[in-house]
Order: sequence, then C-alpha cells, then structure tokens
Amino acid sequence: MNKQAKDNYEILLALDKTQKRINELRARELQLPPIEALVLSTISDIAPSEAIPAEISQRVFRRPHSASALLQRMEKKGLVERARNLEKKNMVRVTMTEKGQQVYRKSTREKSLHEAMAVLSEEERQQLRGLLEKLREEGFKALGMEQKLPWP
Repeated sequence: MNKQAKDNYEILLALDKTQKRINELRARELQLPPIEALVLSTISDIAPSEAIPAEISQRVFRRPHSASALLQRMEKKGLVERARNLEKKNMVRVTMTEKGQQVYRKSTREKSLHEAMAVLSEEERQQLRGLLEKLREEGFKALGMEQKLPWP
C-alpha cells in the first residue's frame, strides 16, 4: 500500500471511530439512537405536517425501506405518528408526538455533543464542516446521487 492510500485509509478510520464514539456518548445521554434524534430533527426542519417518509429517507441518507422500518420503531416508541393524507390517499404524513417533541428539545441541548465539539474553535469547526461537505459532495457525485441535507 502506498503512502497516500495508507493516509487515506487512516483518515477514514479516524473519522469512523470519532463518529462512533460521539454517537455512543449521545445514545447514552439521550437514551435514544442518534439516527432517531436525526429523524426528529429532520421532521422539525420540514414544514409542519409536510414530512413524508420519502423526504425523511433522503435527508437521513437511508433507503426507503430502512427509513420505513425506522419510522415504525419510532411510532411504537410514541415519538412519531404516521397518518394518511386526506387529499392524497396514497401519501403518508409523519409528525412528532408530544413525547417526540420533548425528546427533540432535549437532543438540541445535549451535553455530550457540545462537549465533544468544544475542543474545536469556531474557525476549526467551520474548516471541518467545509472539508466534510467537500468529501460528501464528491461521494454523492461519484454515486450519481442527489443530496438532500438535513441542515441548511
């Protein structure tokens, strides 16, 4: 393996391990898998009563069947409700329940994420964001996929 390939692999491994550790801390604090916190955040970002499974799936980078199973689990936990659209019978709308809204508000104040990111200055956070966005865009381009971000 040449030096550049080794460096690329080590960077990817470091990124993966960092994400996993932060997600473990978040899951412990929220008592909720980070993907469910992301779904709640995504629903919150979409106009009220406008969230549909297909858009949620795109924004959280999950295949439709995986997002559907995730929404079913969240519905069983009482975090979201799915309801058929009265105008378009084949369309389902997803909304947060009161419990879902409480969990979402808690997730926006989570201590573990803020502490993990506090080691970076504002300038470093912006640099990191820019670099990660650049890598993500290239990945989407290479896969021929359109990206819908869960943030602006």
